[in-house]
Amino acid sequence: MDATKTRRVQRALEVYEATGRPLSYYHQQTPSPPFDFDVVVLHRERQQLYDRINARVDAMLDAGLVDEVTALDARGVDRARSPLRTIGYKEVFAYLSGDIPYDEMVRLIKRNTRRYAKRQLTWFRRYDSYAWVAADAPIADLQPHLSAFNHIAMG
Repeated sequence: MDATKTRRVQRALEVYEATGRPLSYYHQQTPSPPFDFDVVVLHRERQQLYDRINARVDAMLDAGLVDEVTALDARGVDRARSPLRTIGYKEVFAYLSGDIPYDEMVRLIKRNTRRYAKRQLTWFRRYDSYAWVAADAPIADLQPHLSAFNHIAMG
């Protein structure tokens, strides 16, 4: 286990303390799923993906993201908690603290979200068996990957 991954190390220690067994024991005991499945990665052209991310961030801000974080801050939540260090929250906290102006907050949320999406795609590329289908492709392009599901659903 990578010691630089403090949350993972903490979780592994919690499991060991509670059960007396290392986390790896439970990973080794995980049974294979009782069915076959395909993993389908829906993808978009990079510019289209980035445009959608930018629009989504704008929509989240219009829907009250800053107000939501302001309310959390007013309740005295611990900013160091994992959920509040995620993309969107951490930038708004920086804005509310006066560390960055509003426009910089927006730019950082968009940039950090785009970087996260890129990391996700890089992670998926490690798996040769994953099927890549364009997110705006006709449903027929997904049909080969749904045949097992259709067989079960139609029963």
